[in-house]
Amino acid sequence: MIELREKRVVVAGGLGKSGRAAAKVLCDLGAHVYFTDSDSNAELPAEIRLEAEQGRLTDVRPREDQGLLDEVKPDMIVLAPGVPLKNQIFLAAQARRIAVYGENDLAAGLIQEQWAKKPYIIAITGTDGKST
Repeated sequence: MIELREKRVVVAGGLGKSGRAAAKVLCDLGAHVYFTDSDSNAELPAEIRLEAEQGRLTDVRPREDQGLLDEVKPDMIVLAPGVPLKNQIFLAAQARRIAVYGENDLAAGLIQEQWAKKPYIIAITGTDGKST
């Protein structure tokens, strides 16, 4: 995991629970978040709006294009579940060697950094049955 303070991070799929949580923790750790989602009409959730008001988050919805990478020059991209990896922004990021993390990757890396004794992490994958 990289040092997040002062890093520029694009969070794609930000309006879902996972995207909002990732954006919030990134802001709390000192990153500047560029928040995007394909839904540009939804109101920013309260916790995200607060980060924007404090200057730690910029709402760039619905931008998920190569031009966003040119403008922001992100250090990394975090994507929420359900955001397709075939999206133009990820292909462009790969070509530019910009790190792309799933929100679970981000969480696992942060967990391992916080504990002195490295925890075991067990992940359940797939699309069905995790809520039970």
